[in-house]
Amino acid sequence: MIPKVDKWNSADPAPCCVHLRCKAIYYRGDERPGLLRWTNSVGYWCLKTSDGVGPDGHVARHPNCQQGRGCFEAAKRI
Repeated sequence: MIPKVDKWNSADPAPCCVHLRCKAIYYRGDERPGLLRWTNSVGYWCLKTSDGVGPDGHVARHPNCQQGRGCFEAAKRI
């Protein structure tokens, strides 16, 4: 049987809100605030609220914490 692949699981980091944090034990060298690898095997939380829910009352997860969300803040380009 072929395992089902979650379309949100990504091998490479993808853009997200700079306030999104992951409860992973380790971060990869190519990850940073605003650019995290999405996986459904760890929990996520919002730095603004210190909770799994953002300031707008919606769940803090990589697919949710994207541009267009009222509390979203993009990473600054260096």
